[in-house]
Amino acid sequence: MPRLLTALALVFALVTPAAMALPAQAATDGPKITLSKATITGDEEVAITVTGTGFDPALATSNGAPSPIPAGDPAGVFVVWGAFPENWKPSAGASGTARTNVEQKWAVAAENLSGIGGSAAGAVELKADGSFETTFTVSKALLKAKYSDLSGLNPGVYTYAGLGSTQAQYETSAALAFADAEPGGDNGDDSTGDGGTGGNNGDGGNGDDTPPVVAEPSVTVSKTKFIGAEEAVVTVAGKNFDPSLATGARPPLAGKPAGAYVVFGAFADEWQPSKGAGSSTRPVNAGQKWAVSAGDMGTIGGANAGAIELKADGSFTAELTVSKALLEAKRSDLTGLNPGIYTYPGSGATQAKYETFTPIEFVSSDPSVTVSKVEFEAGEEAVVTVDGKNFDPSLATGARPPLAGKPAGAYVVFGAFADEWQPSKGAGSSTRPVNAGQKWAVSA
Repeated sequence: MPRLLTALALVFALVTPAAMALPAQAATDGPKITLSKATITGDEEVAITVTGTGFDPALATSNGAPSPIPAGDPAGVFVVWGAFPENWKPSAGASGTARTNVEQKWAVAAENLSGIGGSAAGAVELKADGSFETTFTVSKALLKAKYSDLSGLNPGVYTYAGLGSTQAQYETSAALAFADAEPGGDNGDDSTGDGGTGGNNGDGGNGDDTPPVVAEPSVTVSKTKFIGAEEAVVTVAGKNFDPSLATGARPPLAGKPAGAYVVFGAFADEWQPSKGAGSSTRPVNAGQKWAVSAGDMGTIGGANAGAIELKADGSFTAELTVSKALLEAKRSDLTGLNPGIYTYPGSGATQAKYETFTPIEFVSSDPSVTVSKVEFEAGEEAVVTVDGKNFDPSLATGARPPLAGKPAGAYVVFGAFADEWQPSKGAGSSTRPVNAGQKWAVSA
């Protein structure tokens, strides 16, 4: 029997919202989804029916604490539409921030529909045979209203286990395509997701003369928020940096594909070389890589000099060490500068499309609490005041109702827990057996 700690414990409601990436997989007899329409044209807004099969209810169960579904009952399936990064799956450790969605439904057993708020709250029936059906309203306008920047995100419909449960088989996706309106042609209406495949975006034999869309260069950064003195190696993934778009104007790559600088730094508001900004607008460079064609990596000094490969398809992967201390070591006063990950052409080239900026946020310090009274005589009872600070609401995103996809807030509990009780370490609710009083701090 583990020793219990009688304490005022603060338990985060770290839960997870919607889903994302669409890697190709072979079809299986397991969970899969089918969309009634997968290509949305121009400004049209349509109702899309999502049909799920093979979602065996027994594969994911509720732990019952705290939950509207009794412990041991099927946890159900979150069904969402939105746009998500390549790494979104809970089973792969992706946090809830990777699964911000436009709209969410929750497929649960019939007896639990009312317990989660009924159809008005997005409840749909998950039948005993593992099937469900639901409808989403989909349009480009709804997508843009939710996401200010779709770079590195993939629109689609996604599924994953409810109630913060982790079940890789439930994690499926089907792509949604948004095409410009063109006269004539039928954009088709069939797509099948099978645990990651985007399915068939064909035109049902009617033809589609829409020209291919040339994607703009974009980057995704694995971590963009740092607390206090935290330091970490972040991964920067770039795509669509067409090597032919930027030609070097000076050595060592004069007249050749110039590649892209990938920099952790702090630059001015107007920093872009394509706008005539000089190097003085890019004063703090705390770490740099240079993505170039494989044949030119040796020319710029190889890996030891920061060379990384810019592949023919315009993709690259860079790793940079990030912390506030590294920036301040270069310049103590960062006023008027914007910390972040920047890309722009190398070797004196000018190409606006290569110029990207991903902000890095530094939060002042770790969350902490103070308690007005912590020692009690035998039989004494008193009301204590708990003051919390630095609980940044954006750090914890709900994975289940009632705050799925929103700031999850923090539970504030007087109780007796085991030595290892933290949800972030995988501890289940059984390690938090005694709750003698609870508050839930949430946004107003």
